[in-house]
Amino acid sequence: MNFLKNIDIADFDVRAQTLADAERICEENSITVLELDVKTSFYFCCYGKHFIVLRKSLRGLKKLFELFHEIGHFYCHGGRNASARSFTEREEVTRNADNLRV
Repeated sequence: MNFLKNIDIADFDVRAQTLADAERICEENSITVLELDVKTSFYFCCYGKHFIVLRKSLRGLKKLFELFHEIGHFYCHGGRNASARSFTEREEVTRNADNLRV
């Protein structure tokens, strides 16, 4: 599953990614990013709206990695066409999301 072709950012696959890149992807795909006091970051879709919840305590590269990881889940679960269905291929999806590296 190669979802990187869906990302329209110049040189995306040849340079280090920035917070601005992640924010642009979220904005272009109507993904709301929330920073909350939670134990783990996660992505979910509810009634056609997409959300990424990040741990509020995250900073620097760890925050950037987790944000891109959750963006990976957005793409792996169907992008804008995702539903609130259960994610049965969880291990494969997590591996693919991990491949979206900072």
